[in-house]
Amino acid sequence: DFLDFKVKDKLKENMSSASAKLQLELFQQKGLLIFNGDHHFTNEEVSLITRLFLEKELSGLPALENLKVLFKQPIHSMGHKAKFRDAHQAITLFHNKLHNDSPLELELSLVHESFHAISYEMSVIWDEFLDLSGWKEEGDKLSYNGHAFHASLFKTDSKKIAEILKGDEFPNDYSKMGPDEMFAECATASLMAARGKAIMNKYPNLVKYQSTAIHDLFSNHFRSLFN
Repeated sequence: DFLDFKVKDKLKENMSSASAKLQLELFQQKGLLIFNGDHHFTNEEVSLITRLFLEKELSGLPALENLKVLFKQPIHSMGHKAKFRDAHQAITLFHNKLHNDSPLELELSLVHESFHAISYEMSVIWDEFLDLSGWKEEGDKLSYNGHAFHASLFKTDSKKIAEILKGDEFPNDYSKMGPDEMFAECATASLMAARGKAIMNKYPNLVKYQSTAIHDLFSNHFRSLFN
């Protein structure tokens, strides 16, 4: 019962046999465990997550060595919706109203955090992204094409950074929050672009972004995902 849906051959409370089957398929095909932490995944969430990885946008993603577990935890004190934890080989999804109200928002968070896992694991793509994007780490500062910022500013005054950094290579303001977030947001925008108008609120600069070299980078490296 390490798959977390059975105890002594009996389904856990509120877990359906369909969810149990989906979890098993996800583990067998992608090596991913859905683990109920302090908050339990609903049957609807299990279905959405499994189909995202097995049938929809992430179905072409190979099993990753540094992504093995999906957790669900209480509301984060700083309002985070999700977080990839390399040391735990896990994505933590925090309980939040946006995910509850919109399945698409949950999918976008999962794709974003999955690309964080990819950036840790596929160093060649990460290095190529850094060279192409113009991000550099310089001690306790981050610079983007000549604009230098103290690292702490990304947490204390993200609005100021968003106002300074301009360009079609940013599908939204959150993609300006350092190289890690730009990698994950740009990759997510590229992958989810086929959703069209459904994701435009998330990526208001999507159309212009799709004409950039950053978009081409992800399209070329992840053909198995985009086709």
